[in-house]
Amino acid sequence: KFIAPLHEGCPVVIGTRKSAGAVLLERQSPLREYLGRTYTVLANAITGVGVSDFTCGFKVFSKEAAGQIARVACVDRWSYDAEFLFLARKSGFAIREIPVEWRDDKYSTVHIFRDSIHSFADLLLIRGRSIFATLYSAARRVKRSLEELVLARLREYAASLQGHDARDMYELIMPQLERPLVRVAMELARGRQRHAARMLGIHRN
Repeated sequence: KFIAPLHEGCPVVIGTRKSAGAVLLERQSPLREYLGRTYTVLANAITGVGVSDFTCGFKVFSKEAAGQIARVACVDRWSYDAEFLFLARKSGFAIREIPVEWRDDKYSTVHIFRDSIHSFADLLLIRGRSIFATLYSAARRVKRSLEELVLARLREYAASLQGHDARDMYELIMPQLERPLVRVAMELARGRQRHAARMLGIHRN
């Protein structure tokens, strides 16, 4: 049931106890079912994965998907499967849900209240880490594009010298970079000089 979708090209196949066709041979307690539904709602809201059952243990990944996801996954507690599915969706891997036949394990070692708190914290961590990574990547792209722009203009200046030696390049170039930098910082700080100085990394005694 799970291998066929892999052969059809679907890289992530997970079991669900919530869709038509699923068979629950022995249900969980009402409290555990309620917490499970709540967790699914929160996990979908925070991660945007959009599946009906995060915590069902039936999950199969293609070799490519498993390798790519495992390289960047960090959560090692109960919410690790939410992170795997979030990373799968973020990486563009399709996810297919298959209804399963399932029986509750009465001897589960999951601690309801402790693990619920940990799981919610992990969901925030998963999303926060993703946002930070996106911002860091964007900052690197901006830095790289600025370096390329400055380099291109400096090479144009060097070509305009037509073989003559340049003089006082530092004094010539640096004010052209500092003025727009200070101007943007002041705009972001809404004219507050101390705030702008902190943004620029300038520390005044």
